[in-house]
Amino acid sequence: MSGTSSIIKVGSTLIVTISDEIGDNDAVALQEAINERIEHTDARGLLLDIGSLETVDSFLGRLLNEIA
Repeated sequence: MSGTSSIIKVGSTLIVTISDEIGDNDAVALQEAINERIEHTDARGLLLDIGSLETVDSFLGRLLNEIA
């Protein structure tokens, strides 16, 4: 997973912050990390903060759709 992303649990929700541009490999690693954390924490919600990204390309857009 990218060093520019963080995953924290607040209550029953995971909050994922992407604080810098993210490449395809890092995005896939982040998706895997999110899936693992959901399994291990039994989180019931997920908030993805992508507000600091300048662009979301088609690959990242599809990946975010898969995560949703």
